[in-house]
Amino acid sequence: MLLLGDQPFIGSGIINQLIDYYQTGKHGIIVPVYDGQRGHPVIFDARYKQELLAISDQGAKEVTERHNRDIFEVRVDSADVLADIDTPQDYENARGQGGKG
Repeated sequence: MLLLGDQPFIGSGIINQLIDYYQTGKHGIIVPVYDGQRGHPVIFDARYKQELLAISDQGAKEVTERHNRDIFEVRVDSADVLADIDTPQDYENARGQGGKG
């Protein structure tokens, strides 16, 4: 599972939901989706390990684009899978919202 450090409001409920789908063994990449947009965290099967270790500046998106057919989208009810903290203003906004997006 690829968890991003700038998304501190991802809850255990979302993580467990993604794990449940991964454990079915039917899909190689599990991606949460909120309001039609893909977010994080993303689960990658071990078969993508070498590709993930070789990624460039585009990150894991390179791997998902190459293996689009292997992706299973899990609909979630939290915008937290989309929200990240990249700037001081993002941080202040997140503090005010308490991560409830």
